Amino acid sequence: MRDQKGQVLIVVFALLLLVGVLVAGISLIWQSGANTAYLERDSLRAFYIAQSGIERARAEIAAAADDNYEASFPNQPLGGGSYDLAITKKNASTKVVTSTGRFGNSTRSIKTEITVTGGGPPYGNAWGANKKNGQTWQEQ
Repeated sequence: MRDQKGQVLIVVFALLLLVGVLVAGISLIWQSGANTAYLERDSLRAFYIAQSGIERARAEIAAAADDNYEASFPNQPLGGGSYDLAITKKNASTKVVTSTGRFGNSTRSIKTEITVTGGGPPYGNAWGANKKNGQTWQEQ
């Protein structure tokens, strides 16, 4: 009889150990999923901040009536993050724009070419008669 009580105690401890290991494993999986969700959220915010930099570049290019316009706007704060913006000249009507957004530990970069077409002054106003095209963009 005494041996059976000892065996039951060992089985109960083994079951408690098994349940403890399962709970710890599920807890780690849940925590990993939550961390991934936070990283995805920060990455998406960094992407949207980089897109905001592209929109600023469109406005800057449109406002500058200069075919040789080039500019750099480092570390511009926006929405709890920041972006770096670089505008370089490819040719008289096309500028290469690179915008890098940062939020938390995430960084996203977008590079595009903006071409200005239309009549009148080289660039005119930002959304007037001239057409501003972000023809292609690619994330780096």
